[in-house]
Amino acid sequence: MSSDENSDFSESELEDRVQKSYAQLKEGGIFRRNADGTFKCPFCLGKKKQDYRYKDILQHANGVANSPKSLEKAAKHRALEMILMEDAEQLKPSGPPMIDSRPPKRVRLERKEERFVWPWMAIVANIPTALENGAYVTNGKLKAQFSEFSPAKVTLMWDALGFRGMAVVEFEKNWTGFYCAISFEKSFELRCHGKTQWIESKKCDSSMYAWLAREDDYHNSDDYVKMQLHHGDLKTISELQEEEERKKNTLVDDLTLRIDEKNKDLQSSGEQLMEMTYSLNQFKSALERKDSEMARLLEVNVGIVGSALGFCIFVMVDVGVIDENDEKLRRLRIEWGEGPHEAVVTAMKQLNEYNPSGRYVIEEMWNHKENRKATLKEVIGYLVKTYKTRTRRI
Repeated sequence: MSSDENSDFSESELEDRVQKSYAQLKEGGIFRRNADGTFKCPFCLGKKKQDYRYKDILQHANGVANSPKSLEKAAKHRALEMILMEDAEQLKPSGPPMIDSRPPKRVRLERKEERFVWPWMAIVANIPTALENGAYVTNGKLKAQFSEFSPAKVTLMWDALGFRGMAVVEFEKNWTGFYCAISFEKSFELRCHGKTQWIESKKCDSSMYAWLAREDDYHNSDDYVKMQLHHGDLKTISELQEEEERKKNTLVDDLTLRIDEKNKDLQSSGEQLMEMTYSLNQFKSALERKDSEMARLLEVNVGIVGSALGFCIFVMVDVGVIDENDEKLRRLRIEWGEGPHEAVVTAMKQLNEYNPSGRYVIEEMWNHKENRKATLKEVIGYLVKTYKTRTRRI
């Protein structure tokens, strides 16, 4: 409690305190409009109610200023009242307003819903003009002047005589644009410069007026303004919400379909991979059985030839080289000819090549057409050809 609470004070004392508080408010920059267009009393921040609309904070300041209880409070609030009564342009926020990009909540209206011009558009009237060289012009850079509301486009109205003092401000075609447009309209209403005041002003005021374009503006505006508004359509909030819901559902359905198609492709690729793996394993097993068979056949054939000639086993020299002058081999060539002789020599060379110490049969990939060991390239080519043939059959 200050020392002068509940005390009487003179008008001169009050005026001195008012001037000091007024200077503090002007120089300190402690009083500004909130981002949502409301105000806070800089002297009553501890109170429960802190956010006021313009007319409410003006009423609050006036009520406390006329209270006889406290010289200090009365002086501060009278200074606040003086600030509020001045041009509201001085109370603009230093940064862009905080915009809620969510669509407005649906409410059940007892009356017919308003229809707005879509995309969101606002009409600005009574823009200052000047007469130059017989034509009206404007020096105002409106888009920059309204930058805190993020306008997408500003179209000035011109005719044969020059600038008509009117403009249409277009906002983004989304819910963020809607809140920017509403905030734009409210900023003029707070200064009593909305559509109603423009109609009542009889166009004798020098200040700008602005409002959000609705159905009556779409049908009854100035011809030049109407032409610009007719680039859009008339929509209610509910219609836009339903349209947005339809688009969202369509997008979800499309994405679901795409995901299903991708899953089917992945499943098909997985099945093909499994089939290929199975085919390769089958082919490998077949190859293993068929080398084993060839080895047994080679072993049997050699044994048959040897038995027929009176041997079970052929004797190789220690150095692993077949002796072409061996008596048994020479007798084999004389009695049986070159064919059996070559078969026995080839068999012994292969046994000696792969395991000269034990000379037992091992498996080997074989090119029967050219009667030689198959190369890795030939084996891979054969595997691919076999897989493609199997896939076509399936």
